[in-house]
Amino acid sequence: MWYNERKIRLTASRFGKICKMRSNTSCKNVVHNILYASDSLQTKSVQYGREMETLARQKFEQLSKEKVYENGLIIDPEFPFLAASPDGLIGEHYLLEIKCPYSARDSNDAIEAVNSKLLQYCKVEGQEIKLKKEHVYYYQIMGQLHATKRKKCFFVIYTAKWISIEEIYFDQSFWDSKMSEPLQTFYMKSLLPEIIDPQFPKRMMKSDIREPDHIKKKMIIKKK
Repeated sequence: MWYNERKIRLTASRFGKICKMRSNTSCKNVVHNILYASDSLQTKSVQYGREMETLARQKFEQLSKEKVYENGLIIDPEFPFLAASPDGLIGEHYLLEIKCPYSARDSNDAIEAVNSKLLQYCKVEGQEIKLKKEHVYYYQIMGQLHATKRKKCFFVIYTAKWISIEEIYFDQSFWDSKMSEPLQTFYMKSLLPEIIDPQFPKRMMKSDIREPDHIKKKMIIKKK
């Protein structure tokens, strides 16, 4: 049930890739990955992240004195074709997103990890590290906050040696200017047609997936 609900929606972990797509980039690969690609890939980094997530949640609860409640798929009430699965809910207004980077597992602290380029999605500000707003993780968090109608995310980066906790607030301007329209357009013009009338399964060819007219026009302009 949960898997099927997820399949027919755009989930927050994909928002960044979709919103940052160039206007002349084909939608076929992304549509294929959403609807037909296997989710069973088990890399070392994925396995490590899953194993460490529970420890990260427990450490956050210990430090913050907040109770974290685990949740399933949350459907955006404003845009029901969008959904999110944050790593936890806190009270009525906050949520939790956890990253356990395999690349930084041996680093001594967060700043060392960033300066050593082990955390490409963060930057150093003073004595803290901050998530880069242009990274797909920031888009993911904005999507989670919009779907849950919560105002703040505790963004946790955790290793066995250190933990970083950043408070990230929902940015309505960022959502309106960089996310809302691209997500609606991609879903309605690229993904939904394949959900309603699948073309890929007929010959198992990615090229059979439809390209919407607005992308075709941009591709033609690029070739000129």
